Amino acid sequence: MKIGERFTCRGFLLVRNKGKISIGDSVVINSSLGSNPTTGDSKTIIIVENEANLVIGNNVGISNSVINCKKGIIIEEYTSIGCGCKIYDNDFHSIKFEDRLLEQRGIIKNVKVSPITIKKGAFVGANVMILKGVTIGCNAVIGASSVVTKDIPDNELWAGNPIKFIRKLDV
Repeated sequence: MKIGERFTCRGFLLVRNKGKISIGDSVVINSSLGSNPTTGDSKTIIIVENEANLVIGNNVGISNSVINCKKGIIIEEYTSIGCGCKIYDNDFHSIKFEDRLLEQRGIIKNVKVSPITIKKGAFVGANVMILKGVTIGCNAVIGASSVVTKDIPDNELWAGNPIKFIRKLDV
């Protein structure tokens, strides 16, 4: 795990790291009711599995969110991740019943995994869920409580479940 200068964590940060984590300079993570009361008593949880790679760039802010990384997640500089967000680069379980039965014995099969990139200057609103294989463009804005299942272009506002284009942003 590599942590840059001026890292700030407000509250208790839960980290389970079996891979690689790189946190840039001037990153702020809120992880308590007192640090950001918008989503109740949640905290920030970061889980990086075997051989996975999580990169958090410089000047990123994350509030009371969950990041689960089985392959790779990149959050580029000057990105803001709102309260209660979930960022998952995997499906956790197979969609096949037989495979899920094997999980009870510790055998994991056919779980889909695909990396996520959140580009420079993106703003992700509260309670957004970002699913595997997604790229969110530079300066893009994702509205609160959206479910992101597809790539979002640079400089656009998207929102909803399912997520929909709202408008282009002035840059």
